Amino acid sequence: RAIENGELYIHYQPQVNLESQRVIGAEALLRWQYNGEVVDPVVFIPVAEQSNLIVAVDEWVLGEVCRQIDKWNKTGLPAVRISVNISARHFRKESMAADLMQIINAHRVSPQQLCIEITEGVLMDFERAQRMLAELVAFGLVISIDDFGTGFSSLSYLKRFPIHELKIARSFVDGISSNADDRAIGSAIISLARHLGMSVVAEGVEIADQHAELDASGCHSGQGYLYSRPLPPDDFAEWLRTHNLP
Repeated sequence: RAIENGELYIHYQPQVNLESQRVIGAEALLRWQYNGEVVDPVVFIPVAEQSNLIVAVDEWVLGEVCRQIDKWNKTGLPAVRISVNISARHFRKESMAADLMQIINAHRVSPQQLCIEITEGVLMDFERAQRMLAELVAFGLVISIDDFGTGFSSLSYLKRFPIHELKIARSFVDGISSNADDRAIGSAIISLARHLGMSVVAEGVEIADQHAELDASGCHSGQGYLYSRPLPPDDFAEWLRTHNLP
């Protein structure tokens, strides 16, 4: 009923280039307003996953993001790439790739303005994932692995799948400026990605020391409260205009 009643909405958290600190994109983050209160995604996303309603939620989010991108484009907002999370459960739907492409085409949005974020669990069903990801990449979408290093995937998957970006999990970023183990893991992920020609986004960057350590390690971009909290669409547009001035 949340979808039918218009209770879902999206905030956008900027992703910035660590060297220039210019905005390069944003992650679309789903929110739910119910009976005057905001329901924590940690509460409702697992329910959506278990009930298989996550497929409808994913498609609603993608459609809403495309609608917003089209609106921003028409107002002359600088073009940035928006990342949208697609559930591993969604990949079990045989028509998933075709359905996503249809939604994007319906809104006349360039695929290059979108990034599809997946978890490592998607890669476990090798043949299905390889086929679907190949279709999405051929269409022009960027593929990112969220929370990289927290799952159980084989590193060999990185050379067997069309992956463009790795996101360093918050759990590693938290201690990257103070914990030797976190620093070693973070540096290893960044080095691995760079040697494979992938970009790297660090999640949960909250303090300047983390930014400095990530930048020194060669990380491309960051996302977190140090730069901005997730913002409503109009606030994000204004934030983007302000931070991407020539």
